[in-house]
Amino acid sequence: MMQGKNRAENQQSQGFTLVEVMIGVAVIELLASIGIPSFSKAREGTATNTCRNNLSQMGTACCYNGLNEPAACESGIASHTLQP
Repeated sequence: MMQGKNRAENQQSQGFTLVEVMIGVAVIELLASIGIPSFSKAREGTATNTCRNNLSQMGTACCYNGLNEPAACESGIASHTLQP
């Protein structure tokens, strides 16, 4: 008789109850609600830095172009020397 009762108790102790699952889901939702805005702010900051770096590179290219002679192929020198 005792063996039957122990088996029933063992079968009931396996798995999770609905309350335990609901608590787990609530904890995950709480962590997600805290974490998602942080990730959004980090992504926005990364996009801002990328834009700033691209503008800096464009400014450097404009200054370089204004201070240096154009490339030989643009001035026509290379086309005279590379005839077939």
